[in-house]
Amino acid sequence: MARNMGKLLRKSGIDIIGDIAWGSRICLFYQTPDELIDILVPYFKAGLKNNEFCLLITSELPDKKATEKILRKSILDFYTYVEKGQIEIIPYTEWYIKNGSLNLPRAVKNWGEKLNQAIAGGFEGLRTSLNTSWLEKKDWQSFMEFEKGDNDTISKKLTICSYSLDDCEGPQIIDVVNNHQLALIMRHGKWDVIKKHEHDNMRYDLEKHVKELRCLYDIARVTGAPDITLNEKLADIVKILPLALQQPEMAFSRITINGDEFKTANYRDTNQKISADITVHGAKEGSVEVGYSEAPPLTENGMFSKEENLLLDAVAERLGAVAEQRQAEEALRESEEKFSKAFNASANFVAINRLKDDKFLEVNDSFTRITGYTREEALGRSAIDLNMWADEDEHARMIKIIKENNIIRNQEIRIRCKSGEIRTGLYSGEPISISGESCYLHTITDITEQKQSQELLQSVSYSSPLGIYIMQDDKLLYTNPQFQRITGYSQPELLGRELLSLVAIEDSDVVRSSAIYTLQEANPYPCEYRILNKTGQIKWVMQTVAPIHYEGKGAILGNIMDITERKYLERKVIEYEELSKMKSDLLATVSHELRTPLATIKGYSTMILDYFSRLGTEETKDYIKSIDNATDRLAKLVDNLLDTSRMDAGLLKLEKSPTSMGRLIQGVVVEASMRANHHHIITALDKNLSRVNIDPKRIRQVLDNLIDNAIKYSPQGTEILVSAKKTGPELLISVTDRGPGIPADELTNIFDRMYRIEQRLFSGADGIGLGLYICQRLVEAHGGRIWAESTLGKGSTIKFTLPITGMMNSKKTKPLAKHVS
Repeated sequence: MARNMGKLLRKSGIDIIGDIAWGSRICLFYQTPDELIDILVPYFKAGLKNNEFCLLITSELPDKKATEKILRKSILDFYTYVEKGQIEIIPYTEWYIKNGSLNLPRAVKNWGEKLNQAIAGGFEGLRTSLNTSWLEKKDWQSFMEFEKGDNDTISKKLTICSYSLDDCEGPQIIDVVNNHQLALIMRHGKWDVIKKHEHDNMRYDLEKHVKELRCLYDIARVTGAPDITLNEKLADIVKILPLALQQPEMAFSRITINGDEFKTANYRDTNQKISADITVHGAKEGSVEVGYSEAPPLTENGMFSKEENLLLDAVAERLGAVAEQRQAEEALRESEEKFSKAFNASANFVAINRLKDDKFLEVNDSFTRITGYTREEALGRSAIDLNMWADEDEHARMIKIIKENNIIRNQEIRIRCKSGEIRTGLYSGEPISISGESCYLHTITDITEQKQSQELLQSVSYSSPLGIYIMQDDKLLYTNPQFQRITGYSQPELLGRELLSLVAIEDSDVVRSSAIYTLQEANPYPCEYRILNKTGQIKWVMQTVAPIHYEGKGAILGNIMDITERKYLERKVIEYEELSKMKSDLLATVSHELRTPLATIKGYSTMILDYFSRLGTEETKDYIKSIDNATDRLAKLVDNLLDTSRMDAGLLKLEKSPTSMGRLIQGVVVEASMRANHHHIITALDKNLSRVNIDPKRIRQVLDNLIDNAIKYSPQGTEILVSAKKTGPELLISVTDRGPGIPADELTNIFDRMYRIEQRLFSGADGIGLGLYICQRLVEAHGGRIWAESTLGKGSTIKFTLPITGMMNSKKTKPLAKHVS
């Protein structure tokens, strides 16, 4: 009886209508095709899902082709329903029109035949729709009479008649509503339903009980569906629940479970509701509630009947059981999916074997790819059967380790593929239980290419003339014999050591930045730098690096070439070129400097010879004095050239003796004052200056040079200060002028050989730029140092030191060390 009552109502698929009885006729008023589709698509989806024969009578717009396209896009497996004969689309011209005119008897006959065809085909009944946009005004009245006579509430037929509001006026709309039990119309963007009249009491009572039974039936159907998720089931159930209440049109429902919420669109938090707890394993996991969005009219059963409360308890219990079952199923499925994905997606050979007979129970895709055996060839057979072990003793050893230790990790083995190829792998395995049977899961990581690459690298690197290394995280992981020969360290001493620890500190930044640039640009960039080998010897190397993968991680492959000899030759070439240029410059300068005093000597000598009788005594004296000065300049130039040559050849010797620097400085200043009577040369000497062990002739030469330079660059009438004082174990001597000063970036260059050649014409001073160079060499030969301090526009100070310690009472001859530039 309950089953028959359940079949009296059918799911309309239209939310605002809900379930409807067989024989129901609905009129649909629409303005746009989208409104038409919004109702008819879910209407026919529900019919197809509930095993009803679906028939569409189309109009000109949309026609049969357009209607079929819409349904094909909206209904899953549309063509399956067509092949099954469950859905049919017929143009209105084949249904209502004959010989160009409306033929309603023909339509009556067609409806009867289709209903019989549906029942005979095993379908629950006939679900139809027809569009009347083709209906002409002259046929309106006869069609309305036909509609009124088609009010059969017994036949298993559901009908929606569609009317375009653009074609209907007020009287016509009334005609349509009177001929149908329900009318659908869009109001303010929402569908609204208009009932023609209330059902009689008998039908009402029947439907009330049927709704409750239908609710439980639909919930059971939804929860039992195997192909939808729990969330999808709850979303369907929350729509079903309001239909079981006394006032479904204003009822709502809500389900909360596991933190998720499902509710109908009209849900409101009011006091007009009842609820029941959903429990899983005795603990509350949520609740299900139903209620009214507005106060419903009171009935004799009150707002909620006893049956409705019992129904809600039954639904909550059912949902708890479903959630509990689903949790267990999902946990199992998730576990199986994870294992299956990991098993099949692994790039390694993975297999499961029975422990008792070593038969393969399962293998993954990588197994078939690596070994060449198909899954069918492997299952039910052992590795011994397939002759896969290159060494059967290895296999026995692996199984023994698994049985004794329950695990084995990364043991290197060799396996034989189907083709006969021997491959190398890292073997890991551990026991597992499947359905109570002892098995073992084992994996093999194929390292054949890696082993071949390592062997090739070893072979190439051992015979390479280049020093090869592999570095990871700045630490050396591999070096070849040539790298060890260049650095002087053995392999054990190098492994784990930072490469930069071998690099000269001055070149560390160059090496680091070069490597970073090369790796970023993916373009080998040679870099030259110095290393300090184990013996302390400095060697020049040229390096290139490239990124590689080594033992599964990013690494750097580098090579170095010993270019020490090349750098030595390059330096010699540069020195030769510099020396050649220097000699050329020196020759040009010396030629000029020699011509000037010689020209003076020659000119005045010739004048004296030619005009001796005419010259007065004073005039002759002046000419002879000029010749004498030019001779001094020439002698000084020759002395400087000879001293420079002796120093460069290491032949100049120092004749040291204990000397009073105070007396030496005073003597130099007195003679300089006589030479430069237009300058004021003063001294500032500490009392009791220590005696120093020096070559007085050479230190006097230093002082003469410094004072002469100060005179040349200082304006007439200015002071030149010569000072000396003791500073710790040294004697500090300085010469200060009031000249134009020296730019800061040239303070160190002024001691270079012939530095003044390019500046002589600008300054107006003579000389070939050897004076300060000679001073530096002589001071350094005495163990001292010399430097310059200057402020532009205020003057310059040249300072040098001499060591006080190491005094000797006797003379000692010491050669001047050869200068290396």
